[in-house]
Amino acid sequence: MSLAFAAALAVASLPSWAGEQRALLFVPDQLALDWAGFRSLVSSATVPFTAALAPAQTPASERAWLKDAAAAGKLELALRLEHDPLIPLFARHRPQALPERLAGERAAFRIAFGVEPKGFVAAGALLDP
Repeated sequence: MSLAFAAALAVASLPSWAGEQRALLFVPDQLALDWAGFRSLVSSATVPFTAALAPAQTPASERAWLKDAAAAGKLELALRLEHDPLIPLFARHRPQALPERLAGERAAFRIAFGVEPKGFVAAGALLDP
């Protein structure tokens, strides 16, 4: 776990003021993620947070505990497209392709994690996946 992420979790767990709501969104580099460290972080977190994951970039061996963590309310899972395409460029060249891709990724998400995504995160955007 990075120091910055640990600090963000600590701030998120502080008491809130009059109706204030906090949300912590984790958008990892799934290809370089320390999955064992992430699993440990989720199990020890004192507040739930959201992780944006692409089903195709999530190892099959990690999906069962992610499903369990989501079911237990320790983690919310948000949809992220594989390779983080630049949405405006994607939509400009083939406008009909974006809804098709989102629908396909959402179906893959339901199969991989057994839940509906809690949202959609258009992350960083790779130019050359």
